[in-house]
Amino acid sequence: LETWTALIILFLLVLILKESIMGGKNSKGSDRRHVSSYGSAGSSSSWDNYGYLQSPHAYPQQNPYYTPIHHGASVPLHDYSQPKRRLDRRYSRIADDYNSLDEVTTALSHAGLESSNLIVGIDFTKSNEWTGKKSFNRKSLHHIGSGHNPYEQAISIIGKTLSVFDEDNLIPCFGFGDASTHDQDVFSFHSDERFCNGFEEVLSRYREIVPRLRLAGPTSFAPIIEMAMTIVEQSGGQYHVLLIIADGQVTRSVDTQHGQLSPQEQKTIDAIVKASEYPLSIVLVGVGDGPWDMMREFDDNIPARAFDNFQFVNFTDIMSRSIDSSRKETEFALGALMEIPSQYKATIDLGILGSARRGRSPDRVPLPPPHYERASSSSTTTSFRSNSFQQSTPTSSGYNNVNTASSSGGSYDNKICPICLTNGKDMAFGCGHQAVVKSLGDNDVMVILDNHITQPGWCCSNSDGNGFFGDKFFDPNLWVLGLTKMATLFNGVTNVVGMSLRNELRGPKQNVNDWYRYMVKGAEAIHAANPNVLVILSGLNFDKDLSFIQKHPVNLTFEEKLVFEAHWYGFTDGQAWVNGNPNQVCGQVVGNIMRTSGFLVDQGWPLFISEFGVDLRGTNVNDNRYLNCFMAVAAELDLDWALWTLVGSYYFRQGVIGMEEFYGILSWDWTQVRNTTLLNKINVLQLPFQGPGITRGNPYKLIFHPLTGLCVIRKTILEPLTLGPCYLSDGWKYTPQKILSIKGTYFCIQAKNKGMPAMLGIICSDPNSRWEMISDSKLHLSSKLNDDSTVCLDVDDNNNIVTNACKCLSRDPTCDPGSQWFKLIDSGKRSILTTSTSSILNSSNLLWKPLSST
Repeated sequence: LETWTALIILFLLVLILKESIMGGKNSKGSDRRHVSSYGSAGSSSSWDNYGYLQSPHAYPQQNPYYTPIHHGASVPLHDYSQPKRRLDRRYSRIADDYNSLDEVTTALSHAGLESSNLIVGIDFTKSNEWTGKKSFNRKSLHHIGSGHNPYEQAISIIGKTLSVFDEDNLIPCFGFGDASTHDQDVFSFHSDERFCNGFEEVLSRYREIVPRLRLAGPTSFAPIIEMAMTIVEQSGGQYHVLLIIADGQVTRSVDTQHGQLSPQEQKTIDAIVKASEYPLSIVLVGVGDGPWDMMREFDDNIPARAFDNFQFVNFTDIMSRSIDSSRKETEFALGALMEIPSQYKATIDLGILGSARRGRSPDRVPLPPPHYERASSSSTTTSFRSNSFQQSTPTSSGYNNVNTASSSGGSYDNKICPICLTNGKDMAFGCGHQAVVKSLGDNDVMVILDNHITQPGWCCSNSDGNGFFGDKFFDPNLWVLGLTKMATLFNGVTNVVGMSLRNELRGPKQNVNDWYRYMVKGAEAIHAANPNVLVILSGLNFDKDLSFIQKHPVNLTFEEKLVFEAHWYGFTDGQAWVNGNPNQVCGQVVGNIMRTSGFLVDQGWPLFISEFGVDLRGTNVNDNRYLNCFMAVAAELDLDWALWTLVGSYYFRQGVIGMEEFYGILSWDWTQVRNTTLLNKINVLQLPFQGPGITRGNPYKLIFHPLTGLCVIRKTILEPLTLGPCYLSDGWKYTPQKILSIKGTYFCIQAKNKGMPAMLGIICSDPNSRWEMISDSKLHLSSKLNDDSTVCLDVDDNNNIVTNACKCLSRDPTCDPGSQWFKLIDSGKRSILTTSTSSILNSSNLLWKPLSST
């Protein structure tokens, strides 16, 4: 479906930690060998997982921003078509049919299982930093504190249950998914590859390792399963149980087509199928928030196996139930071990128990444990060791108890956008957009969703295949489905206030007939799915042309929620600002804007300038002139707007590090505001001059100065006029006689002499009290002195209003009239500012006072 761009704060989601702990009696003593290459490294820019499905968890439901959804990313495992030998269908599915831990223990004994060879694998992928958001109170699932985290709880409970079956108490333990192993290898808990001596050492080594590794990804269970097969083979074919503890599922590449498996999925399935030829049971324990849909597929539906060798248990679901802690532990152990008796019996019946056919396993060799300097800030190295493991109850750190802590990363983390690590395919629909929208909502920021482009790339050109309905990558029917899905996803999310149907329609195929046909269809689809959201329509020719609407309005079934949008940049007008006189160019540009889109305001339609921007270094003279002209029009029409852009995305889109996007508000590394002066200047455009928040009544004028973003104000009757915040301005009246007077008074602006301050006077019939809008831009306020010479309002270095000879009335392209540009803005009857507006203006006492007379 479509690639989406929301208004923009980079929001980091992090990956999933999965613990693998491997153990096996009589499987120690293997010689170190060369590690065979397994597959190819996953593309760091395209790792992802599945979109969230509705979880059966008993902990509190997600808020509306995180309503789990599914977007077709999950692949039905029955499509798996590798030509594997089906050994025996009697064990293709083993029922989960035990009701108590005693029944499981008894069944294990009856099946002849007198000792257990356990192998443990732990997931250290990056998503562990955020998949405890709901279930572990925003902490990293690998948070090391005074109590047990979910991984430690799972290890402890399984350890207490199986310790009675473990004679030598030696457990091979491995980690995977960190910055040293990614989806290719595993690391041993000990540098000499020795096994942990009981679950107490598993826990103590875990606490020593976690602060010194870097969470990474992508996620694949293939390396840990292959490591387990190697151990089983080296043990002479003894029965083993591989316990994998993980916080999510296998990575699905952004490049993976629907109905296909990602490389990590394919290799994991291959490993599970291959492992069914060994006396090996695989138990996957899911900790954290999930999702778990693929894990359930692995549990129930992978074909082509000698026996059902995979069991999934949702630790979070069980531990969040409203039952006592001992019952929770029993149910968890039961869920993890209930298939072991039948699986063990299957290995006997199939003749694979005790089989020591060498050379069949992948012959894995683990890496040494990683050691980075305090890489995980989410953990503290609090020593923790119980005196009697079998009799101790894990100190629960309490699901839903503690604040989030995050792990810092090294070079790996600095190369990867963490959103891509988890949900690349669903980055828009699943994790990405919902995460961004929620973060913005938490900070009281409204969001307009903009369908920018279909085929990901740097936008836009006439020939990129994304420009118009029917282009190579622009299927209008799929586009309507995407609009419907997004509108449905954010229905009821109050800070999502609008949806823009398509960015910058363009190219040789563009035409008015297809515009009406598909834009109406898309608008109606959005309205049907989300009746509360604004519907925003863009025009043709890169969002510059809506002129066809003037004679043929859009006919829709709904009212009072339709908005039109346009784009306007300095480069929109080519070389005009370079070669032309600023007054002349501004007048021409404004005329074009009014003809192509501004007329909509006169017809009563809301118009949204959804993109404008300038080189924020402030050194581009032509951009600066354009900006002053834009400020005047935006203030006059009271336009809503969006400034391009927060920061450039060359880093993530093109892999270019340190590239400066000079139109970006922030520096490339997000550490500095590029031009605070400009932000202060355009802040005035956030005030509603005519729109919402203004009580309709007797109109008045503001005298707006685009160069500074300020308005003409009076401090006292006797002092010169000066520039100040527009919310401090008096209301001005502009009469048919061209007199500018303070509304409700007898005072008018008068020109005294060239270079002198403009003053307030009460004799308003003389020529020096009459002000006319002159020049092609209509932005000069001009008056005549007693000697019949002409002067214009100007601003001196102290922001005082003075009168000087009018500038740039010739065709000189090098002249800069900015200081003499003023715009008379219509506004309504002033009212007391709202609390939210006052906070924006950062003042509690700057309230508008109603006039005593009109």
